[in-house]
Amino acid sequence: MIVELTVGLVLTIVNYFGELLTEKIKAHSRSKMISFGAGISISYLFLLLLPDLYEGVSVINKVIFIYILFGFSVFHALEKHIYQHVDRERLHIELKEAHSLAFFIYHFTLGLVAVRLFAVNIFSGILFFIPITFHTLVSGVSMEEIHYKIKERTIIRFLLSLAPLAGVLFGLTVNISQIVFFMILAFIIGAFVYITIRDILPKEKKGYLEYFLTGVIFYSIAIVAVWFFTGNF
Repeated sequence: MIVELTVGLVLTIVNYFGELLTEKIKAHSRSKMISFGAGISISYLFLLLLPDLYEGVSVINKVIFIYILFGFSVFHALEKHIYQHVDRERLHIELKEAHSLAFFIYHFTLGLVAVRLFAVNIFSGILFFIPITFHTLVSGVSMEEIHYKIKERTIIRFLLSLAPLAGVLFGLTVNISQIVFFMILAFIIGAFVYITIRDILPKEKKGYLEYFLTGVIFYSIAIVAVWFFTGNF
């Protein structure tokens, strides 16, 4: 319980101070960090998240993959609808407000998933925590994407930042069935894919290939090492 609460607290702190942290990082260094984080995220997605979801197939059946599609589509449709249907004068405000809601839901469910993964073993939880922290720092669903009026209201900003800790507390106090957990996990995977493709992976000439590959290799080795240590093949 202490580990899960610590993870929720750390993510809350990163949520709240993420913008301040990224502002202090030089653009050159930040681009390297994003490329490295993208490599970690891709490795985690293909080597752990997707394989873990196969267990859900035996619990729910192939319908579980619909929730992946749902998670991806919700995040994409939310932004696309706002861009295409909101008046230009209100576009910026509406987009930020939508990000506020997406921000809370996404990070709340991350807290729920973290509780379950740490219950499996501490390695699963840690391997989940690292890429999620990178996502929190640099993704488009981070606090720096929230509308400035919301950011200026300390109480609202604080409550939004509490989303992962609230998710952890909910997961620790409420017994979630396997079916519900795998539905949430599939939704998170869909959102994770969307955020990684849209916000994490550097576009075109941006980014550093060597840092991306370093992230891929480093995290792949870490995951394989955990497989050997836990006998989970």
